[in-house]
Amino acid sequence: LTIGAGWHNNGVHYSPNPKYELENFTINYASAGISFSQQLIKAQQNIFSHFRQDISAQYNRSVSGRYASQWQVSGDFYFPGFFPNHNIVLQAAYLQKDTANQYSFTDNFVYARGYSSPYYTSVYKLGINYHWPILYPDIGAGGIVYA
Repeated sequence: LTIGAGWHNNGVHYSPNPKYELENFTINYASAGISFSQQLIKAQQNIFSHFRQDISAQYNRSVSGRYASQWQVSGDFYFPGFFPNHNIVLQAAYLQKDTANQYSFTDNFVYARGYSSPYYTSVYKLGINYHWPILYPDIGAGGIVYA
C-alpha cells in the first residue's frame, strides 16, 4: 500500500511560432494518490503471478491560475488460466478530465490496442486478456538469444 500527496509548480514554455501566439505560463497543482499491489510468489515459467491485484487512484487539481483537474482509477486482477502457466487478466479503468482545456495533466490511461488519447471528458475501460507462453527457451546466449 502506497499513499502519496504533493504540491507541484510546473512552468510551460512554448517555442516561438509565427502562426500561433501562445503565452508561457506557470501552474501550481496538488496531487494525491493511493496504490495497492498484492501478489503470490510465481513460478519461473509463469508470465504473471496467479491471484495478483494492482489497484490505483490518482487525483490532480490546479490551485492557482488556470483551472485543471483530473481523476484516474485503475485495477488489474490476475487469475490462473485454463492450463498451468496461463493467466487471465481482468482490467478496469476510469479517467475524468475537466472541460476547461486550460491545462492538461499527463494521461496515463491505458487505452484499447490501436487507439490513442481520444478527446473526451471521461473514458472508461473494461478488458479481459489471456496470456500463455509460446515457447520455453532451454539454452541462452548472453541473455539475448534463446534456443
